Amino acid sequence: MPGLYPAASHDTAEKRETHSGGSAPPGLVSQASPPPSVSQAQNITRDSAIRREDLEDVMTISFLRSVHASNLHDACKNALGTGIEISTKAFGDLDGDGREEAAVTAFSCQAGNGGPDLVAVFTLNPNGMVRELPIEKRKWNEPFKGRDPSLGLRGQMTVAIENDRLIEKFPIFKETDPGCCASAGTRKFIYRWRSDRLVLEDVVDLTGLPSPGQPTGPSRAIRAVDVKKLLDDNTFGLLTDSEIKDLKQECADNGRDLLDVENLDYADLDGDGQEEAIYEGFTCMSGSGGMDFFGVVKLMQDGKLVDMPIKPHQGPFKGRDVYDRLRGHMSLAAKNGGLVEVYPVYSDEKECEACSTGGRREFIFQWDGSRFVLEDVIDVSEPSVH
Repeated sequence: MPGLYPAASHDTAEKRETHSGGSAPPGLVSQASPPPSVSQAQNITRDSAIRREDLEDVMTISFLRSVHASNLHDACKNALGTGIEISTKAFGDLDGDGREEAAVTAFSCQAGNGGPDLVAVFTLNPNGMVRELPIEKRKWNEPFKGRDPSLGLRGQMTVAIENDRLIEKFPIFKETDPGCCASAGTRKFIYRWRSDRLVLEDVVDLTGLPSPGQPTGPSRAIRAVDVKKLLDDNTFGLLTDSEIKDLKQECADNGRDLLDVENLDYADLDGDGQEEAIYEGFTCMSGSGGMDFFGVVKLMQDGKLVDMPIKPHQGPFKGRDVYDRLRGHMSLAAKNGGLVEVYPVYSDEKECEACSTGGRREFIFQWDGSRFVLEDVIDVSEPSVH
């Protein structure tokens, strides 16, 4: 099943075991030993069918078993996320049976800000059933060959399969390194197949920066902050005192919350290696035109959240009326490192609010160092239904 690695924001996570053994969860075939090894000296073409499998479901089953839960609702209660998010994959034949395995890392709903907290290896049986290869049971900071292998690590794991070995790679941080940028090299945990499981064979440190081919991904530190509550309470003052006073007066009798954040998403929008939070919500004055409270906030080194302003655009853009056939109902999204405002396009005035047939219009913004600036506007047609 997946390993549970400690995230920097979760003190109790260091007490978890990184791998667990035992019987297979429902939906996975039993952990039977694989067929006898095929000699690596033979010139064989390895079966790569596992590459076509969607492994999110089996990773979810493994995660549920590791936390002794029967469903994601129970497993993710009071957690930061709601499910499983695959992070990295690597393929290769680890057990010598002529078929490739898939080594997978993922974020669970319980992940903190240190990177993926799950790792598992899956193989595809000849009958088409996916099963998991056991990884030896170890504690995260259990000494190995007289050293603490967790020293200097903060998560942010990737996997590789090299020379028929499973490699877990972690960037090594100095105490002064920010969460985005490890400077002390890479630590490789090397596992080999022994009879019925993958066993830790060696731990090796490589000096220098992590390989460009194995990015650690942006820091997810902002996910450990209750951004929704801070926004709902206007804790860091996105709205001025006078604006809050106006809302209180206007909404005194309608019983609605002054601010109510409905959607949160995360992405690195300014290229600094740190995720930002994209939010959407309603003020108590919102009407039928959709959410009217939206923007992007950034977590600073001192722990404060700050607004990342979006330069408003009015009038034509590149000679066209970009608001033609729009009625509001905007949503925010991250796309190719940029911030995108997405609007449904209405073919005519008779279409109902939820019945737009003209596709969508994307307003694409880029960060210029001080604010998001409109860079392009494109129309995207909806696929035809036959």
